[in-house]
Amino acid sequence: MDARQEVFEPKAHMSHAVPGRMEGVWPAWPSLCWKTKVLYGVGEISNSIKSYAFGLLLLFFYTSVLGLPGTLVGLATALSLLWDALIDPFIGHASDRVCSRWGRRHPFMILGAMGMGVSFFLVFNPPAGLAAGALFAWLVGTNAPVTRSLRCRTTPWAPS
Repeated sequence: MDARQEVFEPKAHMSHAVPGRMEGVWPAWPSLCWKTKVLYGVGEISNSIKSYAFGLLLLFFYTSVLGLPGTLVGLATALSLLWDALIDPFIGHASDRVCSRWGRRHPFMILGAMGMGVSFFLVFNPPAGLAAGALFAWLVGTNAPVTRSLRCRTTPWAPS
């Protein structure tokens, strides 16, 4: 018999399972109300705003409006993604180990949300008259805190 044609055979401890079907094998989880689902989904808004703003506006803003070469914008974005890949495990580890009066994850989520607002504003409001090198440094210097703040907020939020 081919692996794709195998039929599920219930084990002895699965007496309530119907042969050939997986329903009833695992206990049914209680259904969440719509309010809980909506409030949990609100946590993804900051990630969505950052993704769309950076994906649609960042390159255009820094190349067409501010005159920074596209290669430098791409390099700054790549450095930010590298920073993100390096820091994610540390944020997750720290949020698993912290004990505070607000819980393990809430301090990270609150600080990340506040930092996200400030650093996101700074990315799109560089000082006027910066040369290309200084503008690149500004983009890298403000893009990394956006990523760090976003990850401080979303990494603890995801498993909670």
